[in-house]
Amino acid sequence: MHRSWLLLLLLLAACSSVKSPAQPQARLDADSYLRFALSLEAANDLDGATENYEFAHGQYRELGEPDGQLAAKSGLARMAWAKGDLAGFQSILAEMESFSALHGGSLDYLPLLTKLHKLQSERSHAAVSQLAIARSDYPEAINLRLKAIKLQADSYLKQADETQARELRKLAKAQQKGFEKGKNGDSEALSSAWYALGFYYYGTGNIPQAWMWTKKCSDWDFRTGNLNAYAHSLWLLAQVAEADNQYQSALSYYDRAYGIFEGLGDSASLLEIRRERQLNKEKE
Repeated sequence: MHRSWLLLLLLLAACSSVKSPAQPQARLDADSYLRFALSLEAANDLDGATENYEFAHGQYRELGEPDGQLAAKSGLARMAWAKGDLAGFQSILAEMESFSALHGGSLDYLPLLTKLHKLQSERSHAAVSQLAIARSDYPEAINLRLKAIKLQADSYLKQADETQARELRKLAKAQQKGFEKGKNGDSEALSSAWYALGFYYYGTGNIPQAWMWTKKCSDWDFRTGNLNAYAHSLWLLAQVAEADNQYQSALSYYDRAYGIFEGLGDSASLLEIRRERQLNKEKE
């Protein structure tokens, strides 16, 4: 099972909570296009998302906003990949890397996350583990996301350890405290961290910890309305319940996840859940 991610950027979190009209209307419009594109991507509306990423990129380019341009480009790269256009994805990624280099490399985590998105979808866990490295000059939420991606990849590879989990818990706790104090933050990064912790403990057989972290993730995804992430959380809860010999609960979680993936048109996840759900029924 693989949980895909959406690049919900810190710049969007900041813009969404600004109370004073310090931002020009053109910047607010560009941010709105980007947010709408992200929501369409989450709903698997690839053409609609592509159109709005293009609008957003044009607006950010006119404003001379490098972070916004890279965010929109990342979305366009993901859309190309989702449509099976490998050449298009590679071309956009190369443009992102060149653009980031022109700006001193301070935003190179954006092409990195874009590359990781492709590798995750290919289940290239060894490559993901090698590339998903946090850096002191990256924003806190980006490092939280990178450490979550690495922990999940290492869990697949059976090489994750408690030190990684402890570091991720510490970063996630700081991010959660920020939300509790009403500060800006990346809700998807926090969700990804809790999911990675749940998956790690599920893999190590620590079922109580797996329950705790995956339920936190599931509740958070439900509250924030992140349907794709919520479906993956329910899916992991089904696996945890199965490992805990709670087969009826597992079936319920499978069914709920299946319904969401069906609405999103995620045929790959539907196929895997059908297989796992059948195996669960055979264990009852």
